[in-house]
Amino acid sequence: ELLGDARQADPHAGSSLAAAAAAAVVLLTGDGEVDAAHRLLVAAVEAEISDPTADDVELEEALFTLLFVCFFGSRAELWPPFYRALSHLTPSASGALGLSAATFPDPARTALAGLAELDRQIAGLRGEQNPTELLWIARAAFWVDRVSECRPALWRIVESGRTGGAVASALSALVHLGYEAFSTGRWDEAIDLVNEGFAGCDAHGYHLLQWSGRYTAAAVAALRGDVEVSRRITDQMTRWAVSHSAHLVEAFACHARALAALGSRDYEAAYAQLVSITPAGTLASHVPTALWTVMDMVEAALHCGHHAEAVAHVHAFQEANVSALSSRLALNVAGATCFTPS
Repeated sequence: ELLGDARQADPHAGSSLAAAAAAAVVLLTGDGEVDAAHRLLVAAVEAEISDPTADDVELEEALFTLLFVCFFGSRAELWPPFYRALSHLTPSASGALGLSAATFPDPARTALAGLAELDRQIAGLRGEQNPTELLWIARAAFWVDRVSECRPALWRIVESGRTGGAVASALSALVHLGYEAFSTGRWDEAIDLVNEGFAGCDAHGYHLLQWSGRYTAAAVAALRGDVEVSRRITDQMTRWAVSHSAHLVEAFACHARALAALGSRDYEAAYAQLVSITPAGTLASHVPTALWTVMDMVEAALHCGHHAEAVAHVHAFQEANVSALSSRLALNVAGATCFTPS
């Protein structure tokens, strides 16, 4: 609606980078229309980089939005326009964005090179007050298991949001804190955090932000044996993800279903869910959830008689040096290796 008003005042407003970025944010965080947001923003970004007088600051802001759009799309074909545009930024303008680009889209292949800088940025979070900067560092930490180090900063964002600060930032922080609590075994706390996030997303219309939290809720239910609860949540996730081309959310649902199936000893169902995230023996390009599959894939594959596939999956993780990304991933790869002697 705001973009439509702007076009009435200025017919060229729809082609400006700032207007396109704003419209893409509305599309993504409201209705979650990933492909529509991608088309709109890519057209504006490519027009901008063809202009020799382009503003690096405005382009960087738009590329943060495009990164988020591509991330939720979770398909390799969405990323080339982002990488082309990123190469047009000067090194000084692309620092934080470059770090996010290394750790966010395809962490199995690119995160290792950015870990030292990420750790440096995390160490400096105590003095950082900008919620946007704080959140991007926490997002960069997500796939390499460093969200725990970001907890104090994320809680500052939440407390600020509770007292009138940036609502969307607070809701994103709650999702990250909920996942961190889940991944470190504090399941009751995880559910409390994501439930607060769900209520805020419903109240303020940030529908997209809730779906990562839905994964946490579905995974906790699966691991507690509440299979029907987990199935109900993942069915909602899948319906929404398919209709909005948000393949990241679809992959989250598949992983939660795999956990539920493993707990029920339905290994064929678990294997089917996991190979829909990434084929056995591969780490699918620009599918970060593939990092979570190594132990689950090996367990399911071995029980189904797919020994060669289990071995191939472990080899793929070893060849990508996934163990170097975090101690948790190293433990998973080592455990899976023990189960698959060559």
